[in-house]
Amino acid sequence: MKLTAFIIVCVVWLFILFLLKIKIDFAYCYNNLESNISIGLQVLFIKTKINLHISREMCTSGLLSLLNNLINDMLVKDTIDEKPLSSKNRKYILLKKVYKDTKRQYFFSWSKLKLLNKNFTRLTKDFFKKIHVYSLNIEIQIGTQDAACTGLLAGSISAICGILRARCYQLFAVKSNNIFFNVLPRFDAEMLFCRLHCILSLKISHIIFTAWKLLIIIIKNRRTRNYG
Repeated sequence: MKLTAFIIVCVVWLFILFLLKIKIDFAYCYNNLESNISIGLQVLFIKTKINLHISREMCTSGLLSLLNNLINDMLVKDTIDEKPLSSKNRKYILLKKVYKDTKRQYFFSWSKLKLLNKNFTRLTKDFFKKIHVYSLNIEIQIGTQDAACTGLLAGSISAICGILRARCYQLFAVKSNNIFFNVLPRFDAEMLFCRLHCILSLKISHIIFTAWKLLIIIIKNRRTRNYG
C-alpha cells in the first residue's frame, strides 16, 4: 500500500513538473571589453536572479590563458615514462579524445554528416518553435576613427539586424510585437556598445524531451557506425 502511494505521488509530481513553464529574463551589456550579464529565472512563484560581471582584465587574461593552454597542449609530445597526470592534463586529454572520436564518427563520412545535420536541423526547429518570445530588444552603438567607415559599418549591421528580426518571427513563437533592433553610428567616439534584453518562456518537459531525442540521435549514429 505504501509503495503504491509512493508511486502515485511520484507520477503526480512528474506530471506537474512536465506542465511547468520556466520564464527567462536575460540581459547582456557589452562596453569596450567589459560585460554585464543578468539572468532571471521564474518557475511558478519561485524567482531567482544571477548577476555576472566580466571585467576587461578577466576577458584579456582568460583569452591569453586559453591560447597559452592550447599552444602548450599542441607542443607537448608523448613520452615513454609514465608520470602521474594532473587534473589539468586529464582535462585536455579528455577533450582531445572527444574531439578525435567526434571527427572519426561524423566528419570522415559525408553521408553520415548529412544525416546528422538533417536530424539536428529538425530537432532545433522543433525546439525553437516551442520557445515563446515576449520581448527582444537590441541596441548597438558603434564608432570608429573614420566617419565613412562608421557609416558603412552601421548600415551593414542594420541590414543584418533586419534579417535577424525576420528570422526571429520564423523560428520562434513570438507572442507580442516587441522585437526591436536599433543601430546608432557614433561619429564622436571610437567605441563598441551593445545592449540586449529578452524575455522568453518554455516548458520544462520540452527541454527534457529535446535532450532525450538528442541522446537517441547520438546513440543511433554510433550504432550505425559500429554495426553498419
